[in-house]
Amino acid sequence: MNRFSLFVAAVSLAVLALIGCESLPKKPATVVYTYENNGSPVEVTVLNTSAKRKSKEPSSCTVTLCANPTTGYSWSYRLNPDKVMKMTDEKYVQDKKDARDVGTGGKQYYVFTPQKQGIADAILTYSRPWEKTKSDQKIRIKFKIDKNCDIYVQDVILGTEN
Repeated sequence: MNRFSLFVAAVSLAVLALIGCESLPKKPATVVYTYENNGSPVEVTVLNTSAKRKSKEPSSCTVTLCANPTTGYSWSYRLNPDKVMKMTDEKYVQDKKDARDVGTGGKQYYVFTPQKQGIADAILTYSRPWEKTKSDQKIRIKFKIDKNCDIYVQDVILGTEN
């Protein structure tokens, strides 16, 4: 094989490598994780804004949980450590059903926003605050925040406290 043929082969391989790198999928801006906690859906939606490049909104994570405050149960949260992420919004929205229905449940939403790079746990508990039982529902979500303040879900543990 002569030098010209080797040169053409090398250039062709380099071009193919560049084309292959260019066609790699970009990191999605929104990722939705869905789990089931004792028959109730748990949804963790992560919005990473550095993937959008032009967005001025900070990255955030919304945790959506089934809830029914008419039973006396409510969700509470704890962040560990509390300096890596903070809760920036919380709301309960009742399911749209007949307004005359008593005891209709809905969804509890928590929005968490990263403050700095690190690892953070969100521990969510569904309980009646005045009762001290071992059957309270617990959800532990372990987040990793990178240097761009993008959020990644590393682990989710569902179940009850033993």
